[in-house]
Amino acid sequence: MEKIIKISGQDVGFKAPASLPVRYYNATGRDLFVDLQTLADGTDRIESKRVIGKKKTEDVQFKLNKNWNTMVFYGIAHTMARAYDDSVTPNLEDWIDSFEAFPIFEVFGELKPLLNASLQTTKK
Repeated sequence: MEKIIKISGQDVGFKAPASLPVRYYNATGRDLFVDLQTLADGTDRIESKRVIGKKKTEDVQFKLNKNWNTMVFYGIAHTMARAYDDSVTPNLEDWIDSFEAFPIFEVFGELKPLLNASLQTTKK
């Protein structure tokens, strides 16, 4: 699964291939699934319900808590960017510095569905 996101005016591609856990381990020395759980534990789900006319809608937002780890997210995003384009620098700090600004929470919101979809398991 792939997605292109605009970050600081640049189109940045992200890819979540089947090999993402292996790529992430090779890049960071850490287990992707453990780190994804760290991110999940670092967010609290806040739901609000609204009624517009006769329709009920549910808004879901996330709030960070003390367990959030920004470096874990940067590592995952960087690995996904390198999976999309192997010319992306292997140095995480240089990659982040290549942007004027890096809206981490917007990028997280864009990548979360991509990660969820590509890492799903099916039961037989």
